[in-house]
Amino acid sequence: GKYEMLTHLGELAHLMTDAGLILITSITDIDDYELKMLKSLNYPNRTFVVNVGENRFNVEDVDLNLPENEDSGTAVKQIVDLLVKAVVLDPEYMI
Repeated sequence: GKYEMLTHLGELAHLMTDAGLILITSITDIDDYELKMLKSLNYPNRTFVVNVGENRFNVEDVDLNLPENEDSGTAVKQIVDLLVKAVVLDPEYMI
């Protein structure tokens, strides 16, 4: 079910971020509790949340809010800027 899928995703995120990788995924129809569960499964690694459209989460749980109709180029730039600022990516590694 949904709980098992979220558990597997959280465990996968933890494995990948422990290895120094970035996992990007899209999830719909989750609530604050489920988002906190994903973050706790990835702990102590950082989970970034980009919300597209209406934000139904607690404001402090979302790192970036994008309008639903945001131009994809603009959205990608904002997400890359968020990652660069947060994890201080070496400018040599361009996304």
